[in-house]
Amino acid sequence: MGTNPYISDTDGDGVGDLQDEDPIFLENPIKNNADQEGFQIVEALVENNEDPITKKVTDDHLELTLKNTSGKDLSDFEFYYTITDLTTNQKEAYYEKLFNFVLKSGDTKTIHFDNKNEPDHFTENINSMYRVNDDAKVFDITISTPNYKVVTVKINKDTGGTEKAD
Repeated sequence: MGTNPYISDTDGDGVGDLQDEDPIFLENPIKNNADQEGFQIVEALVENNEDPITKKVTDDHLELTLKNTSGKDLSDFEFYYTITDLTTNQKEAYYEKLFNFVLKSGDTKTIHFDNKNEPDHFTENINSMYRVNDDAKVFDITISTPNYKVVTVKINKDTGGTEKAD
C-alpha cells in the first residue's frame, strides 16, 4: 500500500489507512485566504542536506527553513505537500499539523521531515516514492499559519538514490 507503518493515517486526512480508499493521497485541505505576508521559506531541500552544526552530510530528507517577518510569534502551522514521480507521473500527497512548532517573531528556524524524535522534526512516510525509487521527482509544498498568506515552494529531486551522486 505504500503507507507509513508508524502512524495509522499516512496521508493525514483523518481516515485510517485501512479504511482509506487512497491512503497516500488527498487533495489540499488547507483553507486560508489571508493576504498579509508573515513568513517566508528561505531554503527548501530534499537532497544534499547538511547538519548545520557539524557541517557534515546527513541523510536526504525534506527540510524547510522558515523566517518569521510578521512581528508576532507564529504557531498552528499546517503543512501539505505532493510528490510527483517525473518518470511515471504517479502522485502522493500528505498533510500534517505541525504541533509544538513555534516560530518566534524575527526568528529563522529549520523544520525537518525525517521521523526523528527531536524538536522541530516531524513524520515522513518511509514507504513513499521518495524513499523507494530513484526516479526524479518534484515536491510541491504549501505551508500555512492562521491570518497570514500561504507560502508555497517547488523543489526538484534529481534522479538517484539517497546520498548517491545525483
